[in-house]
Amino acid sequence: MADDQDQTKMVPEKDLIAVKKGAEKEVGGLKAQLETKETEHKAAIDQAHQNLLQERAAKEQFESQLKSQSAISPEEMAALKQQLEDATKRGEDADTRLLELRRDGLVKLHGLTPDSLKDETPEGLEAIEKALKLLGGAKPPQRFDTGGAGGAATMTAKQKIAAGIEAYKAQHK
Repeated sequence: MADDQDQTKMVPEKDLIAVKKGAEKEVGGLKAQLETKETEHKAAIDQAHQNLLQERAAKEQFESQLKSQSAISPEEMAALKQQLEDATKRGEDADTRLLELRRDGLVKLHGLTPDSLKDETPEGLEAIEKALKLLGGAKPPQRFDTGGAGGAATMTAKQKIAAGIEAYKAQHK
């Protein structure tokens, strides 16, 4: 038995060449598959890189458009400032006019003197109005329907409406 293990078996050269050629074909096939996969992988990487570059370019273009659209020129800024100043002045004028109207109302309705109200602020005028209402200092509204000729003061609301309708019809015949 020892002799069998020490002996080397001789394989014909043509069999070795055939095994070598088969192994080379198999290696060649594996190399071709590897190269195909590598090419596909590189193409995918290149495509992803191209997409990334396109997205960056689109982002930069959008940002530049945004900057150019949002930038206000000095002329536009001056016009906006002028509009703001005009609106502020109109608001102040309206406040002044409202204050004058409130003063006039207090003078006419409650008999106060204009000199006593000339230095009052809007809050002061409001306080005076509230005080007059609470104290009953308001003059009663004038009645123009005094019950004189025509007897309109004794008519009910329905009668007044009916009389108005009749007068309207009489005018528009």
